[in-house]
Parts: sequence; C-alpha cells; structure tokens
Amino acid sequence: MGVDPAAANLSAVQIAAGGFPVGLDPRGRIIFPDEALADQGDAWATKMRQPPWHPESARFARISAGLSGLAALTHDGQVYYLNNSDAVPPNPPVRGLLPFPAEAAIIDVAMGFDFVVGCSQAGLVYAVRIVRRPLGGGYLEEVAQTEAVELPGAARAVAVAAGYSHCAALDSDGLIHTWGSNKSGQLGDGTRTNRDSPGRATAFPENDPAVEVHASRACTTVVTASGRVLQVGALIAERRRAAPTLQACPGARAPGFPRGTRVTTMAVGEGHCLALVDDGAVYAWGDNGAWQLGCDAQVRWSARPRLVSGLPSDRQVAQLAAGTQFSLALAADGSACAWGWNEEGYLGIRSGGDYQRRPARVHWTT
Repeated sequence: MGVDPAAANLSAVQIAAGGFPVGLDPRGRIIFPDEALADQGDAWATKMRQPPWHPESARFARISAGLSGLAALTHDGQVYYLNNSDAVPPNPPVRGLLPFPAEAAIIDVAMGFDFVVGCSQAGLVYAVRIVRRPLGGGYLEEVAQTEAVELPGAARAVAVAAGYSHCAALDSDGLIHTWGSNKSGQLGDGTRTNRDSPGRATAFPENDPAVEVHASRACTTVVTASGRVLQVGALIAERRRAAPTLQACPGARAPGFPRGTRVTTMAVGEGHCLALVDDGAVYAWGDNGAWQLGCDAQVRWSARPRLVSGLPSDRQVAQLAAGTQFSLALAADGSACAWGWNEEGYLGIRSGGDYQRRPARVHWTT
C-alpha cells in the first residue's frame, strides 16, 4: 500500500500513547501512524479500519490509549472501545459503544488494561470492566460490566486516570482519590494495601492542589498548581524488571528539575515520563532502553529529568504523550514528532532503524 497523498499533510489536535501511538485530527477523526511505513500483519491501522467498532460518522473529542486498547469519547459523551483481544469466534471481543449510563454525559475517559474509567459532567465516576470468561473448547466470552464509583464525601471528579490495575480521580478542589492495586504504593495513601473503593491520596498536599493527574502501570503522578510534579509508586522499565522504585511511603517524590522550573503539562508512560515546562522545553526521565527519553546521554535509566534534544526550534510544543517505549510531542501547528521504539516504522517515521534516537516527524493516516 502506498502513502496516501491526502494523508501526507494530516495534522493532529490531540495525541495519545499506550501500547501504540494514536491521534485526533481537527475533524475529530482518529488518525494513526501511516501503515504504509510498516510491515506488520497485525497493525493497529488494519484493526481500526474494521467496522463496527464505531460509526463512520462518529467524531471524537478525546482519546485514551492503553497497553492493549483504545477508548474514544464523542462530543455528546458516548465512549467507544477497541481492543486487541485474543477472544475467538463465535464469541467476538467487546468493541464498540461501551455501556456507560446514557444520562451520564461523560467528559473525560481513561483506558486501563482491561477497563475504562470515565467521569461525567456532574462529577460522577463510572468504570466499565471487560471481563473474560472461558466457554470451553478454547473459546472465550467477553462481557462489559458497568459500575458506579463513589468518591468520598461530596467530592466531584473533573478528570480521571487509569494505570494497569489502579485508577485515580482529580476532584474540583484539586484533591486526588485513588483505588485498585497498591503493590508499589501507587495509591499514595502511605500503605501498600489494595483498595476496592476510592480514598484520598494523602501523599499529595492539599495546600498545592493538583491540576493534572496521570497513571501508568504502577505509578500515579500529578502536576500541581505551582508547577511541581509529584509521584508515588514505581516506574517499570520494559526491558529491565528491576527498575528503581519511587519513594511511595509516606510521601510523594518530586523529580529533580532545575531550580525555578515550572511544569505546565506532562505525560506518563510505562516506564518513563515527559514534562513540558514554562520556557517551552521538554524534559524526560525514567526508562531509556529504547531511547524514549530523547536525550543526549547514553543511559539506560535516568532518575532525574533530562532535556529532550532535537525538537524543532520553530514549533511550540503543546501536548505530550508517553507510551510503552516511545514518546510523542504535538506542536501548536498540529505537527507531531516521535522518538523511541520504531520497529518497522511503528511510529510513522520514514527513517530506518528500530530505535529513533531523536524526535522526527510523524506521518499520519486515517
């Protein structure tokens, strides 16, 4: 398949990364790295073209990518779902419209490993879990189960985040509520005890409220109103299981940015983090096994933030996304760069090689 000339100049208004890179174009269509650059029989581009996971006319306001799936939120609050399930016929995997309450009017959504969490315009939180059940004969059945999640007191959620098996909600007062797995201390409550229902993540201070919340496999991260980054839990290196563990108990850890640095937005991947600061620079820390930090230093792991080098100097970075072993940066003009794991053109980058060490232009298709 050749490169579609109409797709050559596609721009993005949002990017997301989990197990794969994805974006939204200005028309609200889902875009992804050009499959013409990759030789992958199981490419996500092929799966995304297969109906009926969403109506052809659907236009999306937000997307969230997980390790094995994608959740897409429409402007009217509906959530569509695509996964890379190994469920086999005659019982196809769950895909398409998820059963969030019709009256919920979902405004934010986050993709976990086998679940999607969302919050409504009224600040209510719901979770849809994809449950797999063996049917015998090698067949699997997938069922979507919805539950309401009640935050403590009168808290109302304005944003949600999802890790591998834990969730976080940012409320209207800037407080963080977490639930799920706590093996690495990612719930931020000073313990390592799992919790089925939300509780306050007391590691994050009340006097510096959060404005963003992010979650990865075993880590919860916030950006505060003062521009600080605080983390609890552990960043997990994809190729090195014995990765350093963040200080989870009793308080949160602040990465060592240069003095006076103020973070405006960030992204958290499987084992690494990206942060955009107020002077327009981008920093990265964590796992660098696939060069996903984009820094000059040839290190496998960096506990301190390092400056990402090679981003276009004539474009202002507006958004960041961090995946399993790759990174994305979206400029204000809609162009995107990527770096890290690029086997067979996985990132939609024309240059050869399995590792893209410096940021390079992403070529999108619909």
